[in-house]
Amino acid sequence: MVLNADGYLRIKRGPLRDQYAHRAYAARQLGQEKLPSEFEVHHECMNRACWPPTDFHLVIVDQALAPYMYQTHANKNRKRRKKK
Repeated sequence: MVLNADGYLRIKRGPLRDQYAHRAYAARQLGQEKLPSEFEVHHECMNRACWPPTDFHLVIVDQALAPYMYQTHANKNRKRRKKK
């Protein structure tokens, strides 16, 4: 696997060549060869390069709902920040 410029792991060899590792893993867990493009896979741990699969915190989300996941995460971080 290779880390791309966006911080995601890409598979470079074998039948899953050039797929993102997290998408390939999620598809395998669902018993599919490849996830449909309308599904997004997000890392709840917010670490795009997390690996191995046992450490994944993956969520499969429809593209229409995906922006709200990040909005919720940003709001949580805002509350945690200490003001100087």
